[in-house]
Amino acid sequence: MDGTEAPGSSPPQKYLSVRQAAFIGVGAAAVVLVTFVFTTLIHEPASIVTLLAVLAISIGLDLWWKRARGRRASGGTTSDVQVGH
Repeated sequence: MDGTEAPGSSPPQKYLSVRQAAFIGVGAAAVVLVTFVFTTLIHEPASIVTLLAVLAISIGLDLWWKRARGRRASGGTTSDVQVGH
């Protein structure tokens, strides 16, 4: 102790929340992917088409899954499905 701290006090903890850490991780991955697309993949049209096809399929499967879960939970209708819980 150097005399400036109150006895029994500890320095404030500086940790990231899980949400902040996930946001930073997803942001870093997105930056890397965009950089890769514009520096390497731009010269390979077949790879770009494949990447876009995978993206479209994943979005389609996600929408289908949300609709299927909504139907099962609500007894057959999709009118009360809430997206983005």
